[in-house]
Amino acid sequence: MDAHSRRLLAEARRSGRPTVPVLVLAGPEVIGELRALGGRIGSADRRTGHVRADVPVAAVDRIPDLPGVSAVQVLEDVERDDPAP
Repeated sequence: MDAHSRRLLAEARRSGRPTVPVLVLAGPEVIGELRALGGRIGSADRRTGHVRADVPVAAVDRIPDLPGVSAVQVLEDVERDDPAP
């Protein structure tokens, strides 16, 4: 994980957030591993190896050690406006 990802993870821990969004570069076998860590898969592209998931904060540090993982990036949450009138 890069420094920015580590900062975002530290902020999530301080604020008590239960999960953070991550982008993982890995083989397709990582999907089951992320689920086993309590992650919820948002999207996966088997062609590029990118997996987007929401993962418990306590489990993020274990992702780089999963088989086949090349990179892990903690993503910033984007606040979305409520589209309701």
